[in-house]
Amino acid sequence: MNFPQSLPAPLAHALKEETKGEVVRWAGQPSPGRASVATLPILLFAVPWTAISGFMFAMAVYGLVAGGKAPGEPGHMSTGLGIFFILFLIPFVAIGLAMLSAPLWTWYSARHTVHAVTDKRLLTIVDGKTRKVTSVMPDRIVALERKERRDGSGMLTVVTGYDRDSDGDVVKIREEIGPVAGVRAAERHLIALRDRNVV
Repeated sequence: MNFPQSLPAPLAHALKEETKGEVVRWAGQPSPGRASVATLPILLFAVPWTAISGFMFAMAVYGLVAGGKAPGEPGHMSTGLGIFFILFLIPFVAIGLAMLSAPLWTWYSARHTVHAVTDKRLLTIVDGKTRKVTSVMPDRIVALERKERRDGSGMLTVVTGYDRDSDGDVVKIREEIGPVAGVRAAERHLIALRDRNVV
């Protein structure tokens, strides 16, 4: 198979290297824009979280460093208490900043990711500073769930098993493909791959 023309050269090269001896039936790159949009709820939650934790952190620093209150005066913060509040609030500020950057990291990851279905497996390659390759063999495919837009793009969830969380609820073990163009073709090739390997 010829790789999609829209696939960037570095990703096409990485896919070619990782699939030597295999026949690539389908390949697609996630849409960076649509992948980033999916993180919008995280971003909306991150704005007030970061604003509140950042304000509290700034007040703790001000109270410790530049409060201008002498010991014994109302509003004076002891050094120990000030350091405690600063250390306590650092993780909250860091979590807020991480959530604010979620769209950027998602966009970056999508630009360096390619999904492919070969005659042997499903694989996902993330080719950034380091290369991460995730493979799903056909005998592990339990179910497929497709969400498709009118333009043919969408998400494909590959369920590879089930487990239970700490509450005892059943959770799916899964791999996500997308959002990619031609998601129905990806599903069709995965079904054919699974069926060819059914004993």
